[in-house]
Amino acid sequence: MEPMTDKERIENKEERAKRLRRERNRRYYYKDVEATRKRQRDNQRRYRRTNPNIKEIDSNKNKRDSYKRRCNYKVYQEIAMGRMQKPVICSLCGKRKVIFAHHNDYSKPLEVMWVCRECHNIIHKLIDAGFVHKDSIAEIRLDNIRQAVFRENADLKQKARKMP
Repeated sequence: MEPMTDKERIENKEERAKRLRRERNRRYYYKDVEATRKRQRDNQRRYRRTNPNIKEIDSNKNKRDSYKRRCNYKVYQEIAMGRMQKPVICSLCGKRKVIFAHHNDYSKPLEVMWVCRECHNIIHKLIDAGFVHKDSIAEIRLDNIRQAVFRENADLKQKARKMP
């Protein structure tokens, strides 16, 4: 039998550590399932007591999100039926990436802007920060989006430096 190299020894050590961690977690949970579930229930109750409006907030969020899901479902249903085509290039940056449908208005589910994840995140950051109104997203160019995000990040950095 050949002696193990340092790399093999390290890999074995890491695998052993992962295996032991999994076993320890399993033992902890299954040691007393009822106690674990009781602890989880108590944590949920404590959270609900300290956040009394959470049910109302959650129900509003679920209604809003279900509407968004329905719109996304309609778009991808149209794609599956061949009545709509999903491009492979982002409409803002022009790069070949995984493309997502961005809805400016959920009352018009088939009017979408096809953007990559990076541009999609930038769009939502701009809308949330108040730099851009969601209806005017289609008219702005990527350079303007990147400049606005750069300005926003610079402002945040300055604020962070001023904080004690």
